[in-house]
Amino acid sequence: MKKNFMAAIAAAATVTLGGLGLYLGAPSQYLAFDINPSIELNANRLNQVVSLKGTNEDGKKLLQGYRMEDRNLDYVLEDVVDLLDQAGYFTNKDKNDILLTVKSGSASETTVKNVNHHLADYLEECQIEGRVLDQHVSLTKELKKLAEEHHISAGRMALIEKILAKDDSVTANQLANMRISDLVAYAKDEGISLDALEDKLDHANDWYRSDRLERLEDELDRMAESEAAGGKYDDRYDEDDDRYDEDDHYDEDDRYDDDDRYDDDDRYDDDDRYDDDGREEDDDRYDDDDRYDDDDREDDDDRDDDDDHEDDDDRDDDHDQHEDTGREG
Repeated sequence: MKKNFMAAIAAAATVTLGGLGLYLGAPSQYLAFDINPSIELNANRLNQVVSLKGTNEDGKKLLQGYRMEDRNLDYVLEDVVDLLDQAGYFTNKDKNDILLTVKSGSASETTVKNVNHHLADYLEECQIEGRVLDQHVSLTKELKKLAEEHHISAGRMALIEKILAKDDSVTANQLANMRISDLVAYAKDEGISLDALEDKLDHANDWYRSDRLERLEDELDRMAESEAAGGKYDDRYDEDDDRYDEDDHYDEDDRYDDDDRYDDDDRYDDDDRYDDDGREEDDDRYDDDDRYDDDDREDDDDRDDDDDHEDDDDRDDDHDQHEDTGREG
């Protein structure tokens, strides 16, 4: 009875663990990565990439021959950035916007924020000037179908639909072949209201609470004001752009400048345990030891020198007393 009970427990545990493994390993997060190549990937709840594909010709060509050495989401995204850099997609610093799209409800707010920040940090580490724009979309069947028809990611298609809703003089095919940076520039050059993009950024910012998106919204506001005034906006050399002028992230970093943990470490400088070790040099334990040098225990031992114990023994010298006594008898 006991054996049957234990067997049942083991079987239940196996089923539970197996189900948990399937749950954690199953695809749960959709992400699209767009610059001009469009790439889609799916990750599980352990942030391990389970599928990766290019959705347009540039994306397919970019991933041709690529094999994931490590399926960690951050590492795979770093690999994609490296591939884009090697293929020359970051040579024009004014067109390095990256659109990161996530499916509604597929990724936690923390995960999306971490991915956004990790990408931005990695671009900075590689000395690539670029921005990461993220958006949160409902991945409907209609959106996926349109994306497949135009051979782009669902994220890029969602952005295109926002633009098409404001201007029907351009086709989806025309916009589908543009880089993400060109889509933003098109909206400005053609006089299309930037509210469509700002609305999307507002929605994304509510979802991610990203400071980077807030700065981008401010930039779009300035662009819209400049267009309304009939001026041409160019923020590449904006004197009032203080995003980096007062960035003291590293300039004022004194974590190591004043680190005196080792500079004034005198733990060994004045250590005289070995420098002035006089344990042997001044050791007089044996120098003045007269236990043997002046040992006269044997030199003046007269126990044998003046021993007359045998010399004056007359026990044999007077033996003739016995001989004479015998003759007389």
